Amino acid sequence: MKVSGFTIVKNAVLLEYPLVESILSILPIVDEYVVLIGKSDDDTLERVKAIGSPKIRIVENEWRDDKKSGGEFFSELTNVALKECTGDWAFYLQADEVIHEKDLSSLRSLMETHVDNQQVKAISLRIRNFHGDYRTFNPYSHRKAIRIIRNNGEIVSVGNAVTFTLTSSPEKKTIQLLIPESIISIRDIHIFHYSWVKDKRALLKKDNLMRVHYHGDGTSLATDYRLDYWYKRFTYCGVPVPISPLSQSLAQPEILSVSAAPRLYRIAAPRRNRHAGSGPLAMARHTNAALLRTTP
Repeated sequence: MKVSGFTIVKNAVLLEYPLVESILSILPIVDEYVVLIGKSDDDTLERVKAIGSPKIRIVENEWRDDKKSGGEFFSELTNVALKECTGDWAFYLQADEVIHEKDLSSLRSLMETHVDNQQVKAISLRIRNFHGDYRTFNPYSHRKAIRIIRNNGEIVSVGNAVTFTLTSSPEKKTIQLLIPESIISIRDIHIFHYSWVKDKRALLKKDNLMRVHYHGDGTSLATDYRLDYWYKRFTYCGVPVPISPLSQSLAQPEILSVSAAPRLYRIAAPRRNRHAGSGPLAMARHTNAALLRTTP
């Protein structure tokens, strides 16, 4: 069995992506790692090269978005990287996602078990979307994502590269709708998603850089109003639940977190939003370990 890891990235340093940690998090269980790097204004390319692994295969290209609609540009790039993969399985991690080291052997074993079972087309993992720091996550946002697909040419990225579709689907419906019976859903392995783990100003900068790919040229820039929207307290059934920290910087030790109030979290959050047997505080410990132990 051969497993290909793959990702796309540009300006990882400027946008504060944990790219190196992301690559290193699954590097032990893949046989190759395809990194599609757009021409960057920072040392993204040099940082990937500095990892020094013979498994990593860098593909450089110009990022030219002619559509500028709905983020479809990102799925097109993802598919360019996917075509470079030669494994039986293709393991997709976005540049701001990390897999915990404790789950690596289970993931490798899962792929080995089903490599000859052509009925299994994809593997879905749980996802934790962290906000503001590495111990605060939003239990209300999307809670699972497909990140491992059978690399046989039948499955491609779609939309803004969040999920996948079948090449045979003219409507480009997601494989969750087309072939749900062919997806293995794993409840106890998590993707740690750090897209919103940034200083508030950096988050605003990232949003403004990305907006053209979703809304086209001439789109209005995000403002402090939108910034405040990201960081306001979440409310569920009239009970205030602090989801995103209100700190101005990650350097501030005092933050508001659901992990600081587990009893309130249990009352306010629907049961389906919580991982059975592991509360927010336990997940936070896993997250810190994932970042610290994968840093070169």
